[in-house]
Amino acid sequence: LYGLLIAQLIALSISNKLEAKNAIEKANRVLIIEAIIQIHERNNPTAALDILEAYLPEKQHNLREDDPSPGANSTVNGAAIGFFKAGKMDGDTGRPAGEVVEITDDGFRIAADGGSIWIGRVQQEGQRKVMAPEWVESVGLTEGANFGS
Repeated sequence: LYGLLIAQLIALSISNKLEAKNAIEKANRVLIIEAIIQIHERNNPTAALDILEAYLPEKQHNLREDDPSPGANSTVNGAAIGFFKAGKMDGDTGRPAGEVVEITDDGFRIAADGGSIWIGRVQQEGQRKVMAPEWVESVGLTEGANFGS
């Protein structure tokens, strides 16, 4: 009787753990397939990464910390735009988030909550990535312009 009771307790515990692990693996497979479909449909890979990152354990968040070309996304005149070679800069700009604060020969800086974001490369929807100064010149970007519109 005691053997049956102990076996029941151990077996149920192992069974529950395996069931939980199986559910997690199934959810991960669904997320990976969803990301692959988005990439296949030529959606921004950063968006797929955002989807996957949301389901990772806390210690694995911020996958882009070691990315040589970290990125961000926004819109300009209603069209999607990707920013690459981006970096956060501390210090309040005194400007609303999304406003272009500075344009230089190397890129441009956009105001953000609690600081600003430096942009080195840009990719407008349906176009190739270009260096930020080339894009700035091609669209006539000026300080005070707004992203997210």
